[in-house]
Amino acid sequence: MSALAIVIPAYRSERTVALCLERFRDEAPDAQIVVVDSAPDGASAAVARRFPGVQAIHSRERLLPHAARNLGARATTAPLVLFTDPDIYPKRGSVATLLEAQHALGGAVVAAVASYGRSTIDLAAHTAKFGLWLPRPGVEAIDSGPSSGSLVRRNDWAVVGGIPEDGMLGDTLFCWALVDAGIPLHLAGEAIFEHDHGTTYRDLVRERFLRGREFATLRRRRWPGSRQRAQDVATTVSLFRPVRVTARSMAAAQRDARPAEALLTLPVVASAHFAWFAGELAGLGAATRRRVGDRRRARSR
Repeated sequence: MSALAIVIPAYRSERTVALCLERFRDEAPDAQIVVVDSAPDGASAAVARRFPGVQAIHSRERLLPHAARNLGARATTAPLVLFTDPDIYPKRGSVATLLEAQHALGGAVVAAVASYGRSTIDLAAHTAKFGLWLPRPGVEAIDSGPSSGSLVRRNDWAVVGGIPEDGMLGDTLFCWALVDAGIPLHLAGEAIFEHDHGTTYRDLVRERFLRGREFATLRRRRWPGSRQRAQDVATTVSLFRPVRVTARSMAAAQRDARPAEALLTLPVVASAHFAWFAGELAGLGAATRRRVGDRRRARSR
């Protein structure tokens, strides 16, 4: 039995999934690799079937990415599961580095993320979305990480009930659940997975707004106090949080030896972060309106 399963959700991913599979097959030739395609035409599954030993699952039901990940994990038996994406290309030796970190430290280990594309929008999108997980020397403890390269023991995935499926930020909830269960989470900064963004400015800003709105719901669940909500609103409206996060992203990009790129991409990175926090405010406002409506309905009964 293989010691490693690699699970890849796919939805209209035929542009990138072939190179993704080539890289992972080279990096882990003995791994179980499963592609879960929920697009109506099954084009990504058709690409996956061209690779010997790769299992392709075509779901007739549209699945959000984390539901596809759970389905793929259930279709495998390896004790270690690596969740990744169809637009991720691991650099040489990175899967081995990730496995070594997991064997040494236990728990879950997340790969660092680099940008595959070199256009301004690709670099800006990468800094805005993955600034906390850029390549760096060594291994360090973290409290959350992306599903672009998350290596977890099957037993730990099962203990926390899998990855929450009803949203796009299930990877954040999954990491929080692991940490809450006492399962350590680390970033292996020298295990580098390249992300092929292939986005546009408009799509980036829209995606950041929607993720920010969803994250507002997650924050309310994890930190339900009204004082925390008031502090979030105040620091966001005053621009303290957006400016602080943008500065942190720029510092991370400079540490990644990209000072010129950091300066070039600053306007796009800043607008992406501001879109996120605008989404958070929209989410908080919607929640407040729902609470007020619930109270009014309760009093009228």
